[in-house]
Amino acid sequence: MVVTISIVTCNSSKVIKKCLDSIFRYIKNNIDFELIIVDNDSSDNTVEVIEKNFKNIKLIQNNNIGFGAAHNIAIKMGRGKYHLVLNSDIIFKENTIKKLMNFMEENPDVGLVSPKIIFPDGTTQYLCKRLPCLFDLGVRRFTPGFIQNFFKNRIDYFEMKETGYNKIMDVSYLSGSFMLFRKNILEKIGGFDENYFMYFEDADITRRISEISRTVFYPYTSVIHLWERGSHKNIKLLIISLISTVKYFNKWGWKIF
Repeated sequence: MVVTISIVTCNSSKVIKKCLDSIFRYIKNNIDFELIIVDNDSSDNTVEVIEKNFKNIKLIQNNNIGFGAAHNIAIKMGRGKYHLVLNSDIIFKENTIKKLMNFMEENPDVGLVSPKIIFPDGTTQYLCKRLPCLFDLGVRRFTPGFIQNFFKNRIDYFEMKETGYNKIMDVSYLSGSFMLFRKNILEKIGGFDENYFMYFEDADITRRISEISRTVFYPYTSVIHLWERGSHKNIKLLIISLISTVKYFNKWGWKIF
């Protein structure tokens, strides 16, 4: 297999069919791939939707062990030279995987790459980030709009908006919604750090990958991200996010500004 695609689901019935439909529409006839879905104890009909509509998918059902730990199951099983970590709310509109793999074949120093990620209306999601500090995270997440406007230049800098998101660039913090890894590099670092149940595992793995290879944003292909921002709507997810934040700074050092 050229590429292994892993998706972790948990009550993803509203989005998973759109995601898989787009994979089989744009990817199936152009590259060899295997698809592994790890379901983290969905209580809705996610598993039923997958089993009813799609064949040739490895479906693993287990307790909710967290995002990174579930992907690690697929990483260990995967046979691909490349490994794509994909959110269930990503929708392809072209063969983005092939374009990214071609780029990585031409640039063997790249261990992780992510495409431009857009909203359904075509506008850019500013998901490339510089290394986080507590101030930037706090302002973005917990302050009202007028305070965010006051610190707009700083937030824009954190989100790398001054780059225009229109050129290839090395990025310190790529989004976990779409991460294409070179498998041998991923194995060298041991996959995701399972101490993070959810959130900040993408910041952590980008940082660890960047210590041994390049981590790159590639803007010449894009995918749609439905992006429900669960931690902004659910107190339980907010608490999980805060716990992951503490774990990240405990591991990498506390940076206030």
